[in-house]
Amino acid sequence: MKSHCPLGAPLKTHFDINGPPVRTCRPEVRATLKIKGFTMKNVSEIARIDLHCHSWASDRPSLWLMQRLGCPESFTSPETVRETAMQRGMNFVTITDHNTDAGVRTIEHYGNVIPGDEVTAYFPGEVKVHVVCLGFTEQQHERIHQIRHDIHLLARYLHEQKIVHFCAHPLHKINGRLTWDHFEKILLLFKTLEILNGTRLRRFNWITEQIVAHLTKEDIERLAAKHGIEPVGEEPWKKIVVGGSDDHSGLFIGTCYTEIQVAELSVEGVLEGIRLGRTRVCGNSDGCLTLSHQVNSIAYQFFRNRLGRESEELLFILGRIFERNRPLKLNSKMRFRRRLKRFFNYFRRPKGFNLNLIEEIREIISSNVALKSLFTEGVMTREEYNQNVFTLASDVLDQMIVRVFERPQLLHYFIVFAPTVLSAYLMTIRNLHGERDLILSGEQWLGIERKPKVAWFTDSFGGADCVSKTCLQYLHAARARKQDLYIVTSTTDSETSENVIKYRPIKSFQLPGYEKNTLHVPSILKMIKFIEDQDFDAIVVSTPGPVGVIGLLCAKLMRIPVHGVYHTDFPRMALRISGDPMFAEMALLLTRMFYRQVDQVFSLSQRYFEDFKNYSIPPNRIHLLPRWIDTVLFTPSRRNENYWKEHGLIKILYVGRIAKDKNIERLIRLYEHLSNQSDSFVFYCVGDGPDIEEFKKKTSHLSRFLFTGRKEGNDLAIAYASADIFVYPNPIDSYKTEILEAMASGLPCIAMRNTLPPVMVRHEKTGFLCHSDAEFFQSVKSLLLDDTRRKTLSFTTAKYALDTFSEEKVFAHFWNRITQTTSQSYTYSQFHVATAQEERILNVVEN
Repeated sequence: MKSHCPLGAPLKTHFDINGPPVRTCRPEVRATLKIKGFTMKNVSEIARIDLHCHSWASDRPSLWLMQRLGCPESFTSPETVRETAMQRGMNFVTITDHNTDAGVRTIEHYGNVIPGDEVTAYFPGEVKVHVVCLGFTEQQHERIHQIRHDIHLLARYLHEQKIVHFCAHPLHKINGRLTWDHFEKILLLFKTLEILNGTRLRRFNWITEQIVAHLTKEDIERLAAKHGIEPVGEEPWKKIVVGGSDDHSGLFIGTCYTEIQVAELSVEGVLEGIRLGRTRVCGNSDGCLTLSHQVNSIAYQFFRNRLGRESEELLFILGRIFERNRPLKLNSKMRFRRRLKRFFNYFRRPKGFNLNLIEEIREIISSNVALKSLFTEGVMTREEYNQNVFTLASDVLDQMIVRVFERPQLLHYFIVFAPTVLSAYLMTIRNLHGERDLILSGEQWLGIERKPKVAWFTDSFGGADCVSKTCLQYLHAARARKQDLYIVTSTTDSETSENVIKYRPIKSFQLPGYEKNTLHVPSILKMIKFIEDQDFDAIVVSTPGPVGVIGLLCAKLMRIPVHGVYHTDFPRMALRISGDPMFAEMALLLTRMFYRQVDQVFSLSQRYFEDFKNYSIPPNRIHLLPRWIDTVLFTPSRRNENYWKEHGLIKILYVGRIAKDKNIERLIRLYEHLSNQSDSFVFYCVGDGPDIEEFKKKTSHLSRFLFTGRKEGNDLAIAYASADIFVYPNPIDSYKTEILEAMASGLPCIAMRNTLPPVMVRHEKTGFLCHSDAEFFQSVKSLLLDDTRRKTLSFTTAKYALDTFSEEKVFAHFWNRITQTTSQSYTYSQFHVATAQEERILNVVEN
């Protein structure tokens, strides 16, 4: 078992896009240097080199779309790579194009250039791995490409020839086939590993670094025996570490690099310093922003040469965004105003566009602060550049959405432009999170115990509706147990609350026919970026509105387990509100699409289970959402014989909404039936509702049928505990709060049986479930006349509720379920029925 390592905080590293870097290096790597018997303090010469970057010679893209378009992976000239690297503080340069040294050979006449090639090697089964080779001869380079299809043969050759090389981004699934076993083999085959790659996630780089830092001799011996591979190099558990930007666009060259202690500042001195392991990595990655902005930059450069001179102003604007490393020669503010004005004039030219759209684009861009910042002269760090470009893209997308709401005739233009803005971000997020399983395997290998972190997305929060109450209940339970649960919502309410993330809406609207609820549309990209930065382990989505859809999108892009909560029957509600079957069918289609994407569905009612099966959701992914009661507030110990005025009578209690759909008529019939045989009881209806006055009139002649109005808190708890029998006239198909509270207070519960299996009331053990009025009336009568049976059931019921529906147990059960799943292949019980342990509790209590 490895030592437990807390997830490291990201480096605070600053790099000027236009000037020399301000470097801070990782303390873990300094520790590695001390193992080698030196520290950087006693170094006389330091070489700085970005060991992983590309030029136009990387002309064979791996992405299918780029292949079809004929777009290379880079347009950066080798001369630009060298100039940019040196501007940013590098004193040595290499170019590591894919499977070629054509780019670097054009600048090898400079004395500080090292030949390089990022070679694609293969494990059996066409599993791709990238190996960067440096300082080779032409003959060696030719031999490397002859044998690169066998990574075992390649690794041996490179070692025997003493060619400086390293495995680049060793956990990256280049073609989706790399597994943890392959990574273990990489640890055996390569002495030098890239632990800092500028295009990878910080968590990806960090876990690679930690594995390398904690390797032991015993680990290598165990892996060698497991895979039958002789480890390469002396002391193969002591790895040499390097880093590079992996830049393809020219934007980020030299922002991640390697410092090397050298005996002399020469090409051979640098290569020898790497061989001896006198290295440390500097810089930090910026995740999806770095890679997505590179993709955008390459796309811009691809189309730049395909646009005519009439697009000059458009190219200037895009060039300033995607080629920010070019220094401005004119006064930036004057040039910005002039170019921007001409840019808008360009858009005003009739080209078949809708002129209304042009005006919208002009308004969106003209006042954008992020765009203006990109035209400001002076130092801009990589983080500032990424943030400005991201903010610009997000603002443009947000405003496009707002305009479409205000002017629906622009929808067809939005359909064209929105994917343009979104595609690079969504594609790179999906790509970068493809190694999530390997990162988790690495954490498990190290013995890291991450505290689960969950985001709960909801379109409704802070109100009196069921969705808001459920979310708040789980949030409070998580806080009480110091669990990391965050509610993510969109609202105009600016009040802050612990672990509640509120995004101000860019647009709000009311649903036709359901005006009491307002839907808010948040910023899509900003919310996605927040979820990626926070590194959540699970996502819960409560509603299929804008916020819920974004939560589901985040989960799918980042391969995070996602769980849906079904609070409301949207298709039937749509039919009831509109009366239009087509509208209801559309709601059904959208609901089915939404909930089929989640890994587990939690419903507040069993009556929807058949609907879920019709949605093609497997039964083992369908569950009732667990509910609990406050067993400190609701307890038999609160019984007060003097609470009710009618002394000496058996108290029959109903708590709930007073409405016709709650079957209050059945309670009236029950009273009339019992009155014909006994006058030893009184009937209390606690609650309020739309039909309470009507029922008061209907029962005005019934002297012991009383409506008390609504009760809350301690008063309600005493009312429960001071009664004797609880009745619920409707079938039970979900976790009814009133029944749970009654059971916890020691009241046997009598309810109508649903066609589905029982959820809470255990027949003849904590109450009775009845098929008809006759059974319902007889069950109440049996407890009314049998004091011993009633008191026995009272004790059994209270004990069962305490052991089964306490907040501690129910929340722990739900939390474990949502945080211990990794895919849609989990198998859980279809819904909550008494477990073997719960049955034992009942048997012990009864005996």
